Amino acid sequence: MDYYKKQIQSLFKRLLGLLLPYFFYRALFLFFYYNQFEPSTLWQKAGAFILGCRFDVLVICWSNLGYVLISLWPNRRYFNTKFQGVLKILYLSCNGLALLTNSIDLAYFKHTNKRLGFDTIHQLFTGQMDLSAQWDDYVTDYLWVIALWGISLAVVNSIWKKTQLNYNSKEPQTTKPKGKLWGLVYFLTALSLIFLGARGGWQYIPLQMVDAGKHADPKFMSLILNTPFTIIRSAESQRLQDLNFMKESEALNYVKPVVNPSGKQFKSKNILIIILEGFSKEFTGLSNRPSRTPFLDSLMKTGLVFTNAWANGKQSIEGIPAIVSAMPSLMPNAFINSVYCTNRMHSLPQLLKQKGYWSGFFHGGKNGTMNFDAYAAAAGFDRYFGMSEYGNDRDFDGAWGIWDEPFLNYCLKTLNGVKPPFFATVFTLSSHHPYNIPKPYVKQFPPEEAPIIPTIRYTDHALKVFFTNAQQSAWFKNTLFVLVPDHTADSKDPFYSNTLGQHAIPIIFYSPDGSLKGRCNTVMQQMDIMPSLLDTLGFNAPFFTWGKSVFKKTDQRCAWFYTNGAYGLVKDSLYTVFLNHKIAKSYLYTQDSSLSRPIELGPVQKNELTKTYQSFLQLYHNRLNSNNTFIK
Repeated sequence: MDYYKKQIQSLFKRLLGLLLPYFFYRALFLFFYYNQFEPSTLWQKAGAFILGCRFDVLVICWSNLGYVLISLWPNRRYFNTKFQGVLKILYLSCNGLALLTNSIDLAYFKHTNKRLGFDTIHQLFTGQMDLSAQWDDYVTDYLWVIALWGISLAVVNSIWKKTQLNYNSKEPQTTKPKGKLWGLVYFLTALSLIFLGARGGWQYIPLQMVDAGKHADPKFMSLILNTPFTIIRSAESQRLQDLNFMKESEALNYVKPVVNPSGKQFKSKNILIIILEGFSKEFTGLSNRPSRTPFLDSLMKTGLVFTNAWANGKQSIEGIPAIVSAMPSLMPNAFINSVYCTNRMHSLPQLLKQKGYWSGFFHGGKNGTMNFDAYAAAAGFDRYFGMSEYGNDRDFDGAWGIWDEPFLNYCLKTLNGVKPPFFATVFTLSSHHPYNIPKPYVKQFPPEEAPIIPTIRYTDHALKVFFTNAQQSAWFKNTLFVLVPDHTADSKDPFYSNTLGQHAIPIIFYSPDGSLKGRCNTVMQQMDIMPSLLDTLGFNAPFFTWGKSVFKKTDQRCAWFYTNGAYGLVKDSLYTVFLNHKIAKSYLYTQDSSLSRPIELGPVQKNELTKTYQSFLQLYHNRLNSNNTFIK
């Protein structure tokens, strides 16, 4: 069985050799996003590379499963030139596809601050992200991604050649029992090693994303992981695990997701939520940095601005349900694309319909983008207005949809024809990659250090035009405006590029009658908007919500988000990271914005934070699984 020994040797040399391109991509990832992992020591970075090998081995075993199964079967023709040619095609194609995702993530990570997941792949291949009109921009901006992928394929091809073994298949095959026994030993040993590699080790549960934070600081998780792994695991994570940390009655004492009638007199005011694409807190006057949003800043001076506000996700598809339905995506897949997307839920348009409100969702993008039109229907909106309804391709930006200024004007004209009261949501899009602005504004908003900044300034200008014109409308003075980003943009700033800063946003409540003014520094999050608005209106019917009204005093003011297996919890002045349902790190972020000095919590504080986390997550998992997030 000498030929089989060489066959197994060839297999493992080729599999182990693949650790080289994965090391190459991890080094590039560290180089591209170095600030994400600072401050840290050389040994901490080296430890992340060593721990990452475990995740790389798992992906290598899975992506090469077909090649492995063929190579494990004893075959004297294994080294035949034609047979090896077929295996080479299989080897290069499978590994090429896996490494392509790593290449793409080098560019994509800055937009989401987390490794690419299956939900993004799902959006792309189901037509929710139509990139057909943007290929020129993507090829121009990300040609280096394809170049790096080409280099990685050359490395994989080199590994194949370097591990090529020659064997004379005409040599007589041994039939001695000893030879067959050794063949069985080779087979079982190889199979055992592949099995261990494919599950990530001996541990009871196969390797998961959360394991990246077991032996390293949570901020290194994205460095330890690789993109094929996160895609595989998020594709598997279709249903949440039922949790049982405590009795449900005890959890309900902490969370209180059912809001009972307030007994107030209902105020029939129009509501208009303007969701601003990528408007990080960093770009506004709240950041103590040069402001790019003079008009938004002016609204902050005359309205109520929440200075300690947070996004519940890093993608538009996560932000929209959190804002409109108080439904966060605390799981590997965005709620809209999860198995729970058909669950019954309360939302602003559905609840306000009880009070005679008409509702409309405005988004200038191509109809079907990220399934926003389907979500709008499920949330109870009466009408969806997209690029098709706009009906004038002359205002098409060449990439995503209609420029913000003309689309906001279209929204205004539509609302002028609606009988109040109304609830409307308008979602801007011009400050999205490829960051184009209309030609007439190129000189007014010239390029700056970050490509997104001219588009932020353009959208801020479009808002000014919209509000100036809206003041002439009869409904304006009796309208409560909410301005909130869908998520943040990528940043090189030490705070706004770390895990916490990547969720820092402004939230503004603006009422022309002056009833809401000032600054509020209590913790506020996107999913608090729905209950806060209903509280302001004096909504007097029970409803279910994961958020809490910012106008009600409570000791449970929190902000939540999820990133690659880790849960972030902001409470008071603490930012805490949870892994495996246990506290991994805590930071006093108001005094340590760089998250460089984790603090030790006292037993009482630690217990209280753990109870807050466990009660919320238990109800979130179990209620989604039982479709029990709705009051009839």
